[in-house]
Amino acid sequence: MKASSAIRNFVEHPLTNLFVGLLLFGSGFVEAYESLHSDLKTMNFGAHHGLMLFGTLNVLASIPDIIEGIGSGASYIEHRAKRHQPSDKDNQETV
Repeated sequence: MKASSAIRNFVEHPLTNLFVGLLLFGSGFVEAYESLHSDLKTMNFGAHHGLMLFGTLNVLASIPDIIEGIGSGASYIEHRAKRHQPSDKDNQETV
């Protein structure tokens, strides 16, 4: 069961989805680059257009998770920095 959990975590990770989305979009774009304008004008859609669309959706779906992760990381760093700062009581000298 540990292997299946590791695979699931990898496949569902936002950076994996971002990378796969960029790869799909890029490969579709390379195929469609020469004929994209004429294909859109004549409504002649092929698999490469589907790859571009699916890749774009994958990238867009991964962005909220990445932003949330960055925000959580920043909050953790702030919390950790506050926890390790000496308090005002520690800085005052006793008379």
